[in-house]
Amino acid sequence: MISKSNLSVVTLWLCLFVAADIVCADSIDFDSDAIIGRWTTERGSIVQVEKSGEQFFGVIISVAKPTVEQREEVDRENPENIAKEQPDFDTQDKIGVQVLYGIEFQGKGVWKGTFYNDRRHKNFNAKLTLEDKDNLRVRITALVEKKQTVAWTRLKD
Repeated sequence: MISKSNLSVVTLWLCLFVAADIVCADSIDFDSDAIIGRWTTERGSIVQVEKSGEQFFGVIISVAKPTVEQREEVDRENPENIAKEQPDFDTQDKIGVQVLYGIEFQGKGVWKGTFYNDRRHKNFNAKLTLEDKDNLRVRITALVEKKQTVAWTRLKD
């Protein structure tokens, strides 16, 4: 029979083990190549991430047909755009565009580098965080106070 003091010690160790497991889950240390593959963006495009030397890069390999709202957003941001006269302006011409440059592994599931916004035609700082093997958060920083995080999902083969 287990005494009350021994039961308390076992309970304490069990609680510490569970707490350590929860804390460690947030700091999974992925392999540097863990982001290699095809990722679906929130807008439905597919980005192929590959490695060259010690750096990673990402290229758009497929673009989803934009919704009416997405077309209007592009028109507002780029008034000179003639989107209404070119129905596929946001699709075929985007395939092959490199959107991730100089991405370097930082450790603990984090990569940093440059993100090219093909709608604004500008480069921004990027921080990629792998939440698990199939979910990637891409945080884009324009200025210190302007940050946007988008979710990418690994495309299954």
